[in-house]
Amino acid sequence: MLWVETGLKVPTERLIEKAKQASASFVHIPVLEVESLKPAVDISSFEAAFVGSPRAAQYAVELLKTFTGNLFAVGQGTQDALKKLGFDSKTFASDNNDGAYAFLTSLSSENDGKIPYSQIAWISAEETAADLSFLTELFKVKIVQIPVYRTFPSEIAEKKLLALESPKIIIVRSGKAAKAILNVLTQEDSIVAYGTSTKKALNEFEISYIDGDSW
Repeated sequence: MLWVETGLKVPTERLIEKAKQASASFVHIPVLEVESLKPAVDISSFEAAFVGSPRAAQYAVELLKTFTGNLFAVGQGTQDALKKLGFDSKTFASDNNDGAYAFLTSLSSENDGKIPYSQIAWISAEETAADLSFLTELFKVKIVQIPVYRTFPSEIAEKKLLALESPKIIIVRSGKAAKAILNVLTQEDSIVAYGTSTKKALNEFEISYIDGDSW
């Protein structure tokens, strides 16, 4: 049996060891590519900025150099990434797709039910799981999304996946990645899905999967 990791990050030693214990072969084929958007904006006038992921932190370095307001991160992973890049931040939320809501809820609860800022710079990928319009209305604060990178399907990855024999286990970690593998799936393949957006995308296409949280 072959296991295929399709995420952008280098596979963990734990996952590779798990494959060995299952007597499975292992290969890493990222199905998405990343492009920096280099936004030509100045966020120095914002009172607060929220960085949505470790990757967003990586592509927001130039943007944050002139920022002197309060910086927040969506979980320990993002906070650690910002620290390595030389930026101090505070984290409210955990590393999941509810990070935006959790952050604003925590911030509001710590300030007598109100957001203490008139506007927040939302630094993230071009596509974000957060419904910023809904959150703006719910928390009565202006949220300005500033996309610093985008992901798109890799044509090379698709060719590599098509060349692999089945059956195989394909590990998927985002909704966009789930959509990127649709053309390479066979009836013999199994999908291990991590993350809310991944499961939502697979459900939309009525594709069965193994929940990565319990795998």
